[in-house]
Amino acid sequence: MTRHWVVLETGANQDYIFDSNRMRHVVGASQVVLDAGTRWVEQACEGVGGVEPVQLVSGKAVLLAPSEEAGREVIRAVSARVLTEAPRLELTGVVGPPFDEDARYVVRSAIHLDSDGPAAHHVEALRRTLIRQGQARAARPARQLRDQYLPWHEPCRETSLPAAGFELFAADPRDNAWHPASAATLARSTARKRPETRERLKRLLGRYPELLPALVDELADETMDDGWIAVVHADGNGVGTLLHDFPDAVGDATGTSEVSLDQHTRWLKDFSDHLEQVTRAAFTAAVEAAVDAVRAMRPDWRLKGRLLPILLGGDDVTFACHAALALPLVRTFLREFARRTREDDVMPRIAGPNGLTAAAGIAIVKRHHPFSAAYDLAEDLVSSAKRRAVRQVTTGEPVSAYDVHVAHESTLRGLRELRQELTLDSRRGGPVARHGGPYVVRETDDASVPAAVAHRDERHLLDLMDLLAGGTLSSARAHDLRGALDRGVDEYRSRLTVALARTARERDARGGTFDRTATERLLSVVTEPAPPATEPASDDAAERPSRFVRLPDALLLHGVLPAALVEDPDLVVTS
Repeated sequence: MTRHWVVLETGANQDYIFDSNRMRHVVGASQVVLDAGTRWVEQACEGVGGVEPVQLVSGKAVLLAPSEEAGREVIRAVSARVLTEAPRLELTGVVGPPFDEDARYVVRSAIHLDSDGPAAHHVEALRRTLIRQGQARAARPARQLRDQYLPWHEPCRETSLPAAGFELFAADPRDNAWHPASAATLARSTARKRPETRERLKRLLGRYPELLPALVDELADETMDDGWIAVVHADGNGVGTLLHDFPDAVGDATGTSEVSLDQHTRWLKDFSDHLEQVTRAAFTAAVEAAVDAVRAMRPDWRLKGRLLPILLGGDDVTFACHAALALPLVRTFLREFARRTREDDVMPRIAGPNGLTAAAGIAIVKRHHPFSAAYDLAEDLVSSAKRRAVRQVTTGEPVSAYDVHVAHESTLRGLRELRQELTLDSRRGGPVARHGGPYVVRETDDASVPAAVAHRDERHLLDLMDLLAGGTLSSARAHDLRGALDRGVDEYRSRLTVALARTARERDARGGTFDRTATERLLSVVTEPAPPATEPASDDAAERPSRFVRLPDALLLHGVLPAALVEDPDLVVTS
């Protein structure tokens, strides 16, 4: 029997979700992207006979159709719904070439993608369908050309698009706060208000649903703290490559040299479902652990409005939270994600016995910082963690890592520019980075990290923060050292020698203990090993500092935590 693959995928998701800097619109947009790849496709398939959903995830659907017309009918139904319920969301759907459902794929055999006729088997057909989908998406006119409007339209307050109505948003509805809004903004607002949207977000927060803000634009209340929030993005390592070679992995998992269509679809569906479940469970466990750590020390710490999940789909996670939760939450999520994928009954058979790992970026900003810019920064930090930590390990050992940046200014510059300003041009020995990231997360407190990235062990950062929180290294002395670093490496080393000697005398006079060697190692200028020869060339390779200092990161992270939350140094090291 002849079958066709059908692929529907939303495009420019980040532009759509972060088109507005209002968190309420971001939440609504992420819900719309989720619906477009799952619920709407599922409902469209119910009205078309013989169409079988294979993979339904946020923003993407892969189906099997008995005919080209059946596939096109589903695409038409979903596209019509996007046009009416999600204006400005890009959705591209294609129907692939026909193939014989009984033809088997020989594992790791050559695939011919330049033919226009029937495909030899289901794997070749799927690859050609994905190419068609990419070509169709590239052929779409740019959004600016599709959505032109005349200058006398009243603009939307958030997006500057032509207003299609008015949006009411205020802490008190009696304020009569009506604002002109575009059709896309109104659709996001509607999606955000749906009860299932809020219930989905609450379920992600486990035992602490009160973390969800009543008004999502009010993530942090300046009357409660100093207004620092964190925008976090996390992404699985190597998942794209794994999905590209998925049929070969199925052959390895089943111990066969040939993979049938039934095996391909069944394993793809199971893997996608388990990945979704593991990601959500790891996030919920991380939320509960991070809040437990804070509440164990500060039972009176208010939970209301501290955490907003934005997008959890497949291996992608995006959320915003109070800055105090960011580090323990990210560390625990990375550990839980790795452990749960390793212990899952499906994922190790496809991904290997070590399961999957992830990388995260933490952008810590003031609450009024442009949200889309903070997300872009978090995404850049994910790329930094993958490029400068995960890919440095070529021995196959699992690596989870995160990078962090504290933005004291509302800048729209990218991470590369920001870190160029943090690089000290030292004539002797090469440039020195005044930041220590990215940092590699240990699987357990007693575990070690791969030797290639031992210099990026997060334990160094956390131990340094312990020294600051416990008063072993006084704030005044730490800031003096940072000032010396700004003046040059030689000055920094000279001041470090003096600071260590004075600290040792003071601790000795008080009868305390002081490990001078360990402290000097934490504060010293670290020379980064040469990258492996197998590492792909990157844009920043020529400008990459060969040395770095961790102290500025520790000071910044220590500074953004509310004073009451750093009395117990174990807060930042408890999973």
